[in-house]
Amino acid sequence: MKTQILIGLLLCPLVSAQACEQIKDLTEIGQADLSVWGFSVYSARTLSCDGKKIEEAQSLPRPFALELTYARNIDQQDLLDNTREQWQRLGLYQERSEAWLEQLARFWPSVKKGDRLTLYVTPSGSSEFYFAEQPIGAVTDVEFSSTFLAIWLAQEASYPRARKKLMGDTQ
Repeated sequence: MKTQILIGLLLCPLVSAQACEQIKDLTEIGQADLSVWGFSVYSARTLSCDGKKIEEAQSLPRPFALELTYARNIDQQDLLDNTREQWQRLGLYQERSEAWLEQLARFWPSVKKGDRLTLYVTPSGSSEFYFAEQPIGAVTDVEFSSTFLAIWLAQEASYPRARKKLMGDTQ
């Protein structure tokens, strides 16, 4: 009996890890709608295996997902330019940032109202992007995900109320 319990305890982490191998297996942490100057831009959701509140943006759970459902049409170049500007504003723009932006330019689409773009951070830390639930490309540099997600989750993020909601803080 003790052996069976011990084997069960040892296998427990394997079962929970396997239960979250895909985006569809993740649980919502938080949700926020972003409007700028009264215009809706997108609705954002953060997701993880357990859906628990994020305490520190620097130590996000893996796997992790950020899902953006756009409320308006946005050109691919505008998405790339805004990403660059946010990194610069946060002091996160670095030598490899342009290489990351070039990678994103290869697969990020222009978006239309209702389109959904999702970043899925794998357990190993690589970043996979999905458009309408279909894989469109990846950035394998493990530092990319934290730099990219800082746009929404860093303490200094441009939209603190949205950040708070995406971190799972409901108060």
